[in-house]
Amino acid sequence: KYTVRPGFPKDSPSNLFWIKAKHTKDVDAFRLTLDLAPDGGGSPKLVVTFQGEGGGDGLSGWNLILHPTGTGKVGARLERYDHVFYETQAVAIPTKDKKDKELASIPLVLTYVDERLTVTIGGADVMRDVSIIPIPGRRRIGVATWGPSLKFAGFELEALKEK
Repeated sequence: KYTVRPGFPKDSPSNLFWIKAKHTKDVDAFRLTLDLAPDGGGSPKLVVTFQGEGGGDGLSGWNLILHPTGTGKVGARLERYDHVFYETQAVAIPTKDKKDKELASIPLVLTYVDERLTVTIGGADVMRDVSIIPIPGRRRIGVATWGPSLKFAGFELEALKEK
């Protein structure tokens, strides 16, 4: 998928970080919140890998890929290797709260519990209760981005209890 072919641009992520293994080694169910810094109405392009291997391969597990679909909108795909398992329509990214105030950061929240994934951005649903087949023995969580423009105001990983 990310190989170089004549006549096709290479579109691989340019930045990758893994949450340290000691923080994910006993985590089966989790809520990951990435606070995205607003960038003037642009749409983020990033991948969150969970149940990954860690190391240099940022696409080694389940991959939630957010990609721009127009100004202020994102689409999402859930992939494993080069197979698309779930894809969404474009979702508008909320930039204001309910009181019409600009958001200081836009939260991207992934909640994985009982083998189901729910994703929101700025409180808007991206995916809801998508069934995930677990990858045995894998618990690493990582984030990869394209280009230098996407910035994080912070992130938080919370271990959850299975129901």
